[in-house]
Amino acid sequence: MNKPFGNAERTRSFSLRDLVPSSLPQLIAFFATVGAAVLAGMDIPRSNYIARAMLVLVPVVVVGLLWGPFAYLALLILASPFSLPIFSFARFPIFGDLIGPLSFEQGAVLIFGSAFLLYLFVKSIRERKQFQAMPFVPLGVVLITGFFAAAFFAWFAGSEELNWYRQTILYGVIIFLLTYALARTALHIRLLTFGIMLTGVAFSVLVTVLPSSAYTYDAYTQVGRLGGEWALPLGFRMAGDSVYISTYLGLCSVLAWGETLGNRSFWQRIAFIVANVWLTRVQLLTISRTGLYGEIIGIILITLIYFLRPPLNISDSSKSQRSRTRQIYLGRFEIALITLGLLALLTFQITNFVENFQNPDYVLRLFESDLENDANTQIRVDLFWSSLEMNLASPLGTGSFALPSVTGINDHSIYTLLLSGLGWLGLGALVALFVWCIGRLIRGLNSTDIAIWKLSVSLFAGITVLLVMGLGHVVIGLHWGITIFWAMWGLSASMDRLQP
Repeated sequence: MNKPFGNAERTRSFSLRDLVPSSLPQLIAFFATVGAAVLAGMDIPRSNYIARAMLVLVPVVVVGLLWGPFAYLALLILASPFSLPIFSFARFPIFGDLIGPLSFEQGAVLIFGSAFLLYLFVKSIRERKQFQAMPFVPLGVVLITGFFAAAFFAWFAGSEELNWYRQTILYGVIIFLLTYALARTALHIRLLTFGIMLTGVAFSVLVTVLPSSAYTYDAYTQVGRLGGEWALPLGFRMAGDSVYISTYLGLCSVLAWGETLGNRSFWQRIAFIVANVWLTRVQLLTISRTGLYGEIIGIILITLIYFLRPPLNISDSSKSQRSRTRQIYLGRFEIALITLGLLALLTFQITNFVENFQNPDYVLRLFESDLENDANTQIRVDLFWSSLEMNLASPLGTGSFALPSVTGINDHSIYTLLLSGLGWLGLGALVALFVWCIGRLIRGLNSTDIAIWKLSVSLFAGITVLLVMGLGHVVIGLHWGITIFWAMWGLSASMDRLQP
């Protein structure tokens, strides 16, 4: 096995030019194929699902031929917020029984992703590779406990439990394993983290400029909240309510801030700061304290790591090493100056938004200090304890729909949802997996390789933000939330065995 982390000599930092494939003819061939597919699809009616599916397969096949299996993984993760309702595999006799009424994207991952993982498993056996307990044993426990809990409750409550297991647990584990298997280099991880942030920016722009955007009503503030469904060309669409959008944009803001402090280019740094301010502006439209506070926590965490724990001990380094480090790493004064500038911009942005908002109750909701008297907070606390009491009486799980069936309100915490769907044993295995992944990131924070150190900082902050926001938001309630959540953990696990 390769050494997980490099040495002090490999300190070259990534730039945006590293994110572009080196072969220009490949890029030209890909965009020419996409353009031809778009033009050919203009005259195909939306009801002709088979023709549209065949048309989409053309650029997908070209992606694989040009850049290999990793390109499929990147396309799957980065395009997850943009769904294409072509058809459901439930229409097919055998696949319908195995997959159920899942989306086209999830069904394709369950079929082709599991087949590819089986191929890798057989290949590893033939090559007599040594078996590693982590992360495979905890994932196996999660799959088994989740299946038995879902199958048991599906027997009494219907097929919805099995569908939840397929789209949240089985699909998520496959995404984790695909990410863990294919993201083998620092550039791979850099591509995916940067792509998630960039896709979030594109998402935030589209939801604010498209005329078909909708707003959902909030009972506590009596104002509109950003959420709904947005139609895109050629049958693509985006969907999500304020909870999922705020979580997604909060994560993207944290990744953008990691790009800001990890970049020496002045103009690129300005671009990332603008992206950060814009993402915060759109997130305010969701009226979500959890998303905004999660973003602030992530920004503070990244700043503290950059400020207090630089990748190299400059004072103990040689003169040449200090010079090389300063070329790719900001000094503390620069970090403090940039951070103060961002905080000033965000403060102005929030103040301006609140002053021009149609309902002053928004201020109370966003900056409420007396949480004991806040109805929305107390509902979440009551739901958390209600779910915990139910699962204490049933250690093997109560089913992912147990809380809504009793209280009439969905889970507001990812932890109670996973506890209900997996039971205590399955949740314990999942926690063990998460702790192991965080341990890989902490090792990365001790790396003397500047590229690995920066990736570890961004991923560590992103994972922390997801865990914090998971207390009040179910971040795995939509397809793209499930995809990005499990992919982030897969990227964290991959940090343990990066290749140069």
